[in-house]
Amino acid sequence: MLHVLRRHQLRTYAYSSIISIVGQAVLLVTGPLLARLYGPGSRGELALLILVSSLLSASIAFGVPAASSYLLARGVSIQNLRASILRIFLGQCVILVSSLSVALALLSGRFHTIHPQGAFLLVPVAGLSASYAVSVALGLRDLRRYNEIRLLPTLCYGASVCTAFAVRATPSMFVVLWAGWQVVSLAGAACYLCLKQRQDLAKGPELRQDPYSVRTLLSIGRKTALAVTSPVDYVPVDQLLTAALLSNEALGLYVVALSYSSACRLVGLTISGPLFASVASATVNQSQKAHKAAAVSNLAIAGFTVPIVVAVPLTLRLVFGSAFGGAETAAILLVFAGGAGAARRLNADLLRALAQPGRASRIEIEAFSLQAIFAVLLVYPFQLTGVATAVLLSSGISYGRSLYLILRTGEDQEGSGQRLLIKPA
Repeated sequence: MLHVLRRHQLRTYAYSSIISIVGQAVLLVTGPLLARLYGPGSRGELALLILVSSLLSASIAFGVPAASSYLLARGVSIQNLRASILRIFLGQCVILVSSLSVALALLSGRFHTIHPQGAFLLVPVAGLSASYAVSVALGLRDLRRYNEIRLLPTLCYGASVCTAFAVRATPSMFVVLWAGWQVVSLAGAACYLCLKQRQDLAKGPELRQDPYSVRTLLSIGRKTALAVTSPVDYVPVDQLLTAALLSNEALGLYVVALSYSSACRLVGLTISGPLFASVASATVNQSQKAHKAAAVSNLAIAGFTVPIVVAVPLTLRLVFGSAFGGAETAAILLVFAGGAGAARRLNADLLRALAQPGRASRIEIEAFSLQAIFAVLLVYPFQLTGVATAVLLSSGISYGRSLYLILRTGEDQEGSGQRLLIKPA
């Protein structure tokens, strides 16, 4: 691992850790504030709103941000990508706004205290722009800006929650406040992309013809889409079944239980980005670097998971209130599942860095399929505990599979990362 984490990279990891701690602190503060302000019912409606938005955003992104990140990491100039990225992004925004408007209209009967206004449409658009900015920063190995931009949407969300709590805003007003703060995130992402474009143009003359067409980027995105926008995360069958088969109150309890596992995911995000950039850009000993990175990072995630499990029964009722006491068992199970899931996602990123997006995608498909099967079998007899158990079983099995594939990657794959997934059109 010391070959991966050189001295200058250790500073990057320290900064990434600080960013993750800040992001986790924001979630630790905003989670209880929302729970106490709105209770399980309205909190469940907010969770449903976020769920629909996230699902559509991930589906429409289609892996293009990750494809851009990979190409930039392999040395492709941003000048060769900018026109195609811009055309795809604008088209995705139109599709996203249209589809989300239709989805909210169809689900209007599920919202009793929240009436989503058109302003909410800014939230997923801002999130999509941030994903492109984060991917560009990661591909260019601008890891300081990568960490700052990925934190920006969380800070804006935290500011909207604190504002809503201070003025005792209604759930509908909170949606408007959230959309307003996300404009800051949208502006930050746009400014970064414009700045990097100007810096790249200053290095050399602008190319007259863009060799990476829209079709090429979409083809690469199709190969990496499931590995990056995991269906487990962006088509959360556990939350969908809870919302459809149980109630909004049950969904509110479940998302509170799920909030404890976010710390595990943040640890994975802290180290996965720099590791991906380091392994993807390596020209020698690439497989060995991936093996060492997987071993040390998986142990680090496990080390963060155990203390969180211990903290759940000590803090749940104290922080969220007695109304959420029924989420304790589910929260413990979901923390273990979150650790396994974070390690699986990190291993999938390492497989992408080794130019094996197909294997990474298969892992995510297996995890999603197992979670859906277990959840359907367990949701009725065991309610929330059954859903959490399904997540734990699927996460554990798919994590073992991902680790096996990482360790199986041998020297016959050496140098595979030097090949682009698709040649320029």
